[in-house]
Amino acid sequence: MKYAVAGMTGLGILLLAGVTIQTVQTKAVRQNELDTALSNAMRRSMETVSTNPVYPIQSEEELKADVVEYFSESLKGNGTYQISFGAADLEHGILNVRAEQTYAQAIGSGKVSAEKTVILEEYQKKKGEYFTVCFLDSNGRVIKQVRMHGGDFLSADVLPAGYLKEAGKSFLGWKKTGEESLWLYTEELLEKIPVLSDMEFVGVVEEREEQT
Repeated sequence: MKYAVAGMTGLGILLLAGVTIQTVQTKAVRQNELDTALSNAMRRSMETVSTNPVYPIQSEEELKADVVEYFSESLKGNGTYQISFGAADLEHGILNVRAEQTYAQAIGSGKVSAEKTVILEEYQKKKGEYFTVCFLDSNGRVIKQVRMHGGDFLSADVLPAGYLKEAGKSFLGWKKTGEESLWLYTEELLEKIPVLSDMEFVGVVEEREEQT
């Protein structure tokens, strides 16, 4: 009997340890996703404020709406999200945002949060410089490389002609090197990106299913 009790106790300890490890790992993944989504949303919004003449942000409310939209586009996991703004000041060029996520886990629910502040001046000072934009195929070979004026936007003319036409594969989009998210840029989305630093994009493809 005592061996059975000891066995059950040991099993319980193993299960508890497994749940604890899973909880810690899940929180780390969620935290990383939240940090990345918030950073991308704030960066893209401030880049729009500083350089985009086609989609100008003219009020603090529009800036907040832009952040929320970009934030939603960057999310991958499920859960409940809440965004609050400490500052969204166009006049002084300051944006402070806090995001929280509540999600289900093995035992109860978990919560992660992130808060970031960016200053518009950091983006404006990039104007007047020139940067290199490089496009690579799925094997890492350079397809096209161009020099662009800081503040200019990527366009269809900059993209490699014909994209990637690899035998038996379908082109999915461009992955920006250095971004932790799995976001893929199509031609339409690329045209909304201002050139504020050297950038590298890798073409992402998948095997095309054979029709029988």
